[in-house]
Amino acid sequence: MFQGLVFIAFLVAIVAGNRAWVRLRIVPLIGLWAKQNGYDLVSAQLRGLRQGPFFLQAGRADTVHRIVVRESAGGTRSGWALCRWGMFALIHDREIIVKWDGESEKVDQPTEPIVAS
Repeated sequence: MFQGLVFIAFLVAIVAGNRAWVRLRIVPLIGLWAKQNGYDLVSAQLRGLRQGPFFLQAGRADTVHRIVVRESAGGTRSGWALCRWGMFALIHDREIIVKWDGESEKVDQPTEPIVAS
């Protein structure tokens, strides 16, 4: 029984650590992507099973977020962001693909690599 409790505590720690990493590392990179594309990030919510248009497209190391951004003109847009991270994602191989609500064909992709300063 003790081993079962230790295993459950270990799983809870892994899930909590993953959520913290997403909040501390990935959400700021989405904000950086937004700035590079002329938007201000209003919100980014991590989505687990409900991944919108990226359902079954996200890999194991990828995350899907529901985002809301503010345009320079003052309006807001909402959509889905697929954050793809390579094996050494802290260094390079980062990509954010956005599908906006109401635009089935248009996909915003970064023209340059996302570089955190």
